[in-house]
Amino acid sequence: MNDDEEHDLGWVAREECKPGHVPDGESLLVVQPSPAWSREHYDDPDDEIAVAAADRTAELLGDPDRYQFDWADVARWRDALPDAGADREVLARGADRDLFFAGDWVVGEGRVHAALRNGLETGERVRDAL
Repeated sequence: MNDDEEHDLGWVAREECKPGHVPDGESLLVVQPSPAWSREHYDDPDDEIAVAAADRTAELLGDPDRYQFDWADVARWRDALPDAGADREVLARGADRDLFFAGDWVVGEGRVHAALRNGLETGERVRDAL
C-alpha cells in the first residue's frame, strides 16, 4: 500500500497468494496506480497503461525481468477513492426505513480495513434493528 502517496503505484497484490484465486502454477498481479498517476494518464491507451504499470511494479520490487505479462486488463474508475464520508443525516433517514449502508465510501476512507470495520458496525446495527 502506498501510505505516503509518493509513488506511482497505490497497490500491488499477488493473487496467487490467495487460495482459489488463480490456477496452480499461474501468477496474477493486480496493480492499481496511485490516484495522481491515474488522473494524469486516464486517457492513455490501455496498452501504454499496462506497460507502465508493469514497469513500475518491476522497479518497485527490484526485478526488471519478472513482470513481463501475457495479458492485461485495464479498468478506469474516476471515483474509486472517496474524498469524504457519506452524509450521516441521509444515512440515518435510511435506517429509519430499515435501509443500511456499508463500505469505504460511507466512512470516506478508501481502504479495505475501513470498509470491513464499517461493514461489521453496520451488521451490528442491522442485528439490533431486528
